[in-house]
Amino acid sequence: MIINKRIPLKYWFSLIKYQLPFIVVISAGLSYADQFIEPVLGLKFPLMPMTIPSILGTLITLVLAFKMAQSYDRWWEARKIWGEIVNDSRAFIREVSFLMTEDSSANHALRDVMITNLIGWCYALAYSLRGITGTSHNPYLSPSQQEELDKIDHNTPNAMLYQMMSNVKIAYDKGYVTDYQQIRLASTINDISVAMGKSERIKHTVFPKLYTKAIDISIWAFMVIFPLAFRDNNEYIEFPIVTAVCSMFFMLANLAKDLKDPFENRPTDISMLAIVRNIEIFGLKVMNKKDIPAPLEAEKFYIM
Repeated sequence: MIINKRIPLKYWFSLIKYQLPFIVVISAGLSYADQFIEPVLGLKFPLMPMTIPSILGTLITLVLAFKMAQSYDRWWEARKIWGEIVNDSRAFIREVSFLMTEDSSANHALRDVMITNLIGWCYALAYSLRGITGTSHNPYLSPSQQEELDKIDHNTPNAMLYQMMSNVKIAYDKGYVTDYQQIRLASTINDISVAMGKSERIKHTVFPKLYTKAIDISIWAFMVIFPLAFRDNNEYIEFPIVTAVCSMFFMLANLAKDLKDPFENRPTDISMLAIVRNIEIFGLKVMNKKDIPAPLEAEKFYIM
């Protein structure tokens, strides 16, 4: 997630790194074409009325504004979902801590396992949404545990929720929680599962491809038409103006593309790992652990 720090120019140019060479070549070619084509071939590009690129440019601006708003709504929905995950995770930790109060080593051990599994689930969901597989990134999941989870479901976070519910049943069977307390814990796990489903829906719902392609095609068309309306102007003014305007259009379009996918391991992502770290710190403190990590800090202009 991009934070309130100075965003380097390198990042802005990275948004158009694939389009910029073509923008420069096409803009330069159309801007300086008269100097080479007319003397050699005796041909001259037609002068186009400025109203045509003006209408197309206005249309592109309106569509980009609409797309940016849609992308931000999708990003903000993802952030609200992770807010729900934070609330439900803290609630589960509190419930396990205050409901499982029997003073026995077995009860304390099971309580710690349930809290640890929740922290591991948070990491597993964050990495799963970013398409990162394996156990090397998750300090609460060993290869042997991953093998056991794969027997339940290939979706690791979902399999871990199954194990969490199984631990609630164990606590009930051993008398660590009452009927009502079991229902309360199961309800919180269900709330966590609902939030996971919402985040997976955003992850796996593809933004309409034709909509994005139509915007790109419109910008390319504008880049060809716009210089033709500048024929009466100095080509040394025409080239930078066309390049700057088209670059801004592509920059906004690509930024909207990044925002609409908030789980792709990019600077515009939801800061899931920072959120999970805060949940982890709370859980470890409740378990009275000594080695508690510090909250994640932004090393650059964004935090993951």
